[in-house]
Amino acid sequence: MAATHSSISLQTIAQKAGVSAMTASRVLRNSPNVAPTTRRRVLAAARALKYRPDPHLARLMNVVRSRKTPRLRAVIAIVREDLPHDELHAPNYQYVSLRYIRGRAEQHGYHAEEFWLGRDGLGPERLDKILQARGIEGLIVSPQSSRMLCAQLDYSHFAAVTLVTDCSIHPCTARRET
Repeated sequence: MAATHSSISLQTIAQKAGVSAMTASRVLRNSPNVAPTTRRRVLAAARALKYRPDPHLARLMNVVRSRKTPRLRAVIAIVREDLPHDELHAPNYQYVSLRYIRGRAEQHGYHAEEFWLGRDGLGPERLDKILQARGIEGLIVSPQSSRMLCAQLDYSHFAAVTLVTDCSIHPCTARRET
């Protein structure tokens, strides 16, 4: 039975090329710190073994090697309402601070970004399209108006929570029957 690309290890390629696993890794990552003859030998071994890199593993290893925060992180949307003359519009309506939400999101590898319903004409339908186009799947809904624009969002595509002071379900994220 022929080996699949996922069963061909870096060590197997290195042994066939007569180099260390680290050298084989450098060649496969296109590092400039490898002699041209060694590079050709490793690439020939990889071709002979029909090696194909695993893109998910390659991305993960790039993050590990860089020791930096990954540039591509999942985004959690913080959905707020911006209706300045509304009776409920006040900063103290926000039960958990934006700074705290962002800090906790960062600790878990997420980026939290605010979206304001009502600001610059952003309505529920348009926000829904923006969130889906950007691949955002998680929402924290912080309703701040009596008009409850957030209740008009289609939550069927998202995991959503709302922060309230008691254990009740807020009307914005309550399951609606159709």
